[in-house]
Amino acid sequence: MLNRIVILLLLLLPLPVLSSTGLEAGLAAIEKGNYQQAYQILLPLAKGGNAEAQYQLGEMLVLFPLKEHTASEGLHWLNEAVAQQHYQAAISLSKMYLSGMGVPYDMKKGRHYLELAESFTQAPQDDCD
Repeated sequence: MLNRIVILLLLLLPLPVLSSTGLEAGLAAIEKGNYQQAYQILLPLAKGGNAEAQYQLGEMLVLFPLKEHTASEGLHWLNEAVAQQHYQAAISLSKMYLSGMGVPYDMKKGRHYLELAESFTQAPQDDCD
């Protein structure tokens, strides 16, 4: 039984490393302007719940929509990252709504995302005196 637990733990150890390497490869593809490759690398990470991959994928699709993957899909991924309290994703959505870049101008939504971003950076209050 102990052997099975050790083997299971050893199998799980490389997963964060692979995820980090995949994220780095996706970012490198974006930097090179190879957005289709970046999409293929980042999408499985984003679907797996990686907030940074969701943010990067969302930003890329908003700025550089692909033929079959639109800016609205980018907004979806930015919102997924915000749901995981990704500060920069909330800031990006705030800027988009406050400027009308890629979305209709909406001051209320812009302020909402800005307030969310601010809440992500605040440390929890300690009620003990």
